[in-house]
Amino acid sequence: MRQSMLSAGYSEMYSTTRSSEKLKTLLPRIMEIMDKANVTDTKLIARLKDGIYAKKISYFQKAGIVTDQREDEDLVTSHKYLETALKLRGHLKEKLDVNVNIDLADRIAQARRALYAKEREIEINPEAAVG
Repeated sequence: MRQSMLSAGYSEMYSTTRSSEKLKTLLPRIMEIMDKANVTDTKLIARLKDGIYAKKISYFQKAGIVTDQREDEDLVTSHKYLETALKLRGHLKEKLDVNVNIDLADRIAQARRALYAKEREIEINPEAAVG
């Protein structure tokens, strides 16, 4: 959702804070569409299990002729399905991107220190306030 908002031209801050709110309003509609399409929880779970245990076939060739093949676990696909399952169960949360302008924060802190130092100097030497 956030990426879609960024692609649509929304700012980084707006898309980060509003994407979860927008998703909450869309979720009931998505569930309604899935129900109408007969996409049940049972079907989703069965498909999820298939993906977690995904296989791939590797072919081996010599001079352009297939000489052998082997079935292996498709770890990339399995990972994606497992990640989805963990998110659905609430065991894995989306990462929240927060951009902080460290340079600006450093400048503010530096200005505050300088102001504090100037105030202390004036307390110690009132004549310094004139300069």
